Amino acid sequence: MTGSPTPSTVQAHRDRRVLDAVAWTGAGRYAGQLFRWSSTVVVARVLSPSDYGLVGMTALLSGLVALLAEFGVGAAVLRLRDPDAEELAQLNGLAVFLGLIAMGVSLLAAWPLALFFRRPELTGIIAVSSLGFVLTSFQTVPGALLQRDLRFKSVAAVELASAVTLALLVLLLALGGAGYWALVIPNLFTGALASLQFRRLARVGLAWPQLSRIRDSYRYSLWVIAGRLSNYLYFSADFLMVGRLLGSAALGSYTFAWDLANTPNDQINGLVARVSTPFFASMQGDRQQIARLFTTLLEGVSCISIPLMLGLAAVAPEFIPLLLGDQWTGAVPILQVLCIFAAMRVMTILISPLLVMVGDARFQSVLTFIALLYMPPLFVLGAKYHGPEGVALAWLLGYPPIIIALFYRTARHCGIPIAELLRALYPSLVASAVMLAAVAGCRLVVPEDVALPLRLALYILSGMLAYGLTLLLAFRSRVMTFVSFIRKGLAASAKPAPQTVAPVHPSAPPG
Repeated sequence: MTGSPTPSTVQAHRDRRVLDAVAWTGAGRYAGQLFRWSSTVVVARVLSPSDYGLVGMTALLSGLVALLAEFGVGAAVLRLRDPDAEELAQLNGLAVFLGLIAMGVSLLAAWPLALFFRRPELTGIIAVSSLGFVLTSFQTVPGALLQRDLRFKSVAAVELASAVTLALLVLLLALGGAGYWALVIPNLFTGALASLQFRRLARVGLAWPQLSRIRDSYRYSLWVIAGRLSNYLYFSADFLMVGRLLGSAALGSYTFAWDLANTPNDQINGLVARVSTPFFASMQGDRQQIARLFTTLLEGVSCISIPLMLGLAAVAPEFIPLLLGDQWTGAVPILQVLCIFAAMRVMTILISPLLVMVGDARFQSVLTFIALLYMPPLFVLGAKYHGPEGVALAWLLGYPPIIIALFYRTARHCGIPIAELLRALYPSLVASAVMLAAVAGCRLVVPEDVALPLRLALYILSGMLAYGLTLLLAFRSRVMTFVSFIRKGLAASAKPAPQTVAPVHPSAPPG
């Protein structure tokens, strides 16, 4: 007879499952991102900034309505302890019902938004895009169940297939002369494809929602959606102000700079945040384990994301013209400022899912509402006096109070001292400063008449060497601690997992 698993064994297997989840999700996301950005480089040379700006205008509405359509149902499913089939079916019915409402809201808002931006083409774009809300509503509960049951391999496979299909369709339609429709139509097809695959992997019934039956999940979803709604509104206000005050061309440059600065950041940190969410949910009440896992992940992602963002800002004057052509040089100063902001966001992206999963969604809701009150005026002032660069600068002015508030709340509610959070960020910040100094020194030494590709390669190489050597020489013990975390997790893969770790939902098929 085997004895009960020891705490160290449970911890090792939990680490292993975290690493497995990161590996599978990362493989799917980054392979898909490779296809998307390869396609984007070609498409950006075919389409104009105005095309991107038009679709960016519709994204302001579609992103908001999509947020309302999801309504925090996915987060509610992740926090459920022992859901039965009827409860899941009613939550699934609620998700689909919200998708239908979202489509109706989008259709009603199409004409007013076209009048607001003075672009009549938006009416048709929004009308077609609204179908996506219904198509994707069928994947909310099945997708959350797959994450809850830690079936990240299956999720990664679906997302990779969707990303590859999306990239190919966008490329084909753009080359075929479809214009801005190349950025709209493929999303409908891939949304339907993903919903079918998620439903096949996690069979969930469909029942009319009875609020008395799902009251607890519904009430918590209200706080989740309130926070997400405020967060989305103030994170979209900059696009709204640029589009309204400066026009579609300026919005196209700003949108592309935002995507370039934040997409890698969101992919890396969003990956870890998504993977860690079900683990934080399963560890509710165990502050010590939450603190250990969170600070380890924060230090790991900051050592990847912060130098990536700051390094991109340093080489943007050479990177943008070489990659996209001279028509996008106006996006360089916007990109540099947004890269600095993206480096700041690294400090908070992981905190949000942590607070939601430990039951503190109310605080985030209040905090994001406060941000919604003061950020839009900053964007208006920035746009008025400094154009799209001023809007980007407004983020640097307005975001630090949010960082401070989230750090304080994490320290108080989750038992993670602020000193530990800062200690986790310290190696990446110091090594990144050395990296920036190395790139600046290399720029002074290398003559400007050297070919642009070679100059860019030298800048990148000098920054990478400086960053890597600083980590290895100044923070060797911290690096080895993180390596040990990975090794222990991998070593646990060779042993059967103890039964106390992350139970799988009984209705989930193997995969």
